[in-house]
Amino acid sequence: MRIIKVKAFEYDELSDETKEKVVEDQRYINVRFNDWYETVVDSWKESLEEFGFFDPKVYFSGFYSQGDGACFDCESVYIDKIFDAVHSELENFSKEFQEQFKNDKDAIYEFMENHVWFVIESFSSRYCHENTRKITWNCHGVPEELEHLEKFINEIGEWLEEKRKTFCQEIYRHLESVYEHLTSDEAVASTLNCNEYEFLENGRLIDF
Repeated sequence: MRIIKVKAFEYDELSDETKEKVVEDQRYINVRFNDWYETVVDSWKESLEEFGFFDPKVYFSGFYSQGDGACFDCESVYIDKIFDAVHSELENFSKEFQEQFKNDKDAIYEFMENHVWFVIESFSSRYCHENTRKITWNCHGVPEELEHLEKFINEIGEWLEEKRKTFCQEIYRHLESVYEHLTSDEAVASTLNCNEYEFLENGRLIDF
């Protein structure tokens, strides 16, 4: 048996040059485990549900590679919430739609409630960016006297598809921002200090 004595240094006790090496070696210490993104994903799931997407599932891949991005799935929407969102953004629809909405919005709502099904379809299992999904909608059991409303549903579907893409892009930017913060020099150094990691003089982590 032999006893080996070494000098142990906390991060702030290292030379500036060694600190740079340590930070680079430990660059991903804050994102080593999957829970780093759970708060962001959970907050977005709540926001998407509040907007009108039923039980959304968020997926992403990142970062800085071709095909990276974020998306979400859902099997249906809350018609009442989507209808309220349409109402709040009425200026984004055609003049004809706006007139129909103002004159008989109850008819449009009842048509959506009873005859329309919205769903997000997946086109790829390999990637997670916004273009791997698409909003689709189907009008079923439409009485003849209500067929004229279908063109307005198409407007809502196209608008909802643009909203979906925008949400996907915002989710990805949010995740990327958090990731960049957690892997920044400052965040890595803070973690090393707060957890009292110790190093050899050359910057090697003491892990025994």
